[in-house]
Amino acid sequence: MEALRRQIDAAVLGGLHEFAVIHGKGEGILQKGVHDYLKKESAVADYYFSRPELGGFGRTEVILK
Repeated sequence: MEALRRQIDAAVLGGLHEFAVIHGKGEGILQKGVHDYLKKESAVADYYFSRPELGGFGRTEVILK
């Protein structure tokens, strides 16, 4: 989660409006942790799973405010 926090900070400072987090599918533990973190992060406007051809449930697209 520390790496995710640093990525959000870097994206905001760099003027990005979106980026992706590759967390894999596995048992869904990391995926849940990432989504729980994004849900509470004030800089995040929205997040959702990628299209299947881009990773589907193994990748989350993050939209910043």
